[in-house]
Amino acid sequence: MAGFGNLIWFVLGGWFWAIVWLLLAVLFAITIIGLPIARACLEFAKLSAFPFGKEIIRDTELLGKDNVSAATKSVNTILGIIWFPFGLILTISYFALALGCFVSLILIPFGIAYVRMGKFVLFPMGARIVSKKQAYAIAAADEMAKRVNAAGVQNQTGENTAVNNAQTAPAVAFTKETGITIAVGVIIALLVDVLTIRIMFRPWFLGIDIVLFGLLAGIICQGYVLGKKENSILKNVALVFLITFALRILIGFIWSSLVGVIINGEIYFGRIVFNLREGLIVGVLCSLAVFIYLKLRAKKEGSPVNGA
Repeated sequence: MAGFGNLIWFVLGGWFWAIVWLLLAVLFAITIIGLPIARACLEFAKLSAFPFGKEIIRDTELLGKDNVSAATKSVNTILGIIWFPFGLILTISYFALALGCFVSLILIPFGIAYVRMGKFVLFPMGARIVSKKQAYAIAAADEMAKRVNAAGVQNQTGENTAVNNAQTAPAVAFTKETGITIAVGVIIALLVDVLTIRIMFRPWFLGIDIVLFGLLAGIICQGYVLGKKENSILKNVALVFLITFALRILIGFIWSSLVGVIINGEIYFGRIVFNLREGLIVGVLCSLAVFIYLKLRAKKEGSPVNGA
């Protein structure tokens, strides 16, 4: 039955929306920093093409909570916040289509599919589309794991407590360093706003993109670049430049587009040039800050300055 419904859905337009979301995935993937959104678009393309017999699960359910890093969860959360205004509009649109299908009675299965799609686009980061059989298998495995863990808790000793304490220590250090990195990102983005005199021409609440940039840049750079001490200084500096450059352009364009739609009802594409200039300045300043930090860290640790 699901196969027949998917065939009708695909022929009546599912193929078109699948292609649209595939193209969006390519555009986000080109930015590098938008890869999590690109993956979400790929998953939604699958749902748009064949929505029947599918279930939505999270990475934490599929891979296990312990197998999804804190950095990945944080990145997904922050990208979800950026995505939320668009996701809310899409969700309302899909729910409206679902309501129309429910009223018609004969199209109730399509209405259910639209509801499922609306739930997905509201917060797509970290979501996967799987068949119902896979979803049932994952749920069964998760339940089995919970029972095994519950039984294991009864046999834990003081040694486990020591292990847990040892595992907790790096998380505290990571949080502290990440907080500093986030603060530096916010300060640099704010400094660029002051240097370009942009801050004088917008209300204070439009500076939310600066905070979002600092949060996302700090988490990504600390978790995937600065935390990799085996990398050379020049390699880390280059990675930070690429991340902050692409991230500032992406957040700046999305946020200015959203504000433009809300206030003026249009997207001002002329801001892309400004976003490129701002992204370049932010990338250079962040790279310089990271270079100084890594030099000082290498000197403090007494290790040879690799890649200087």
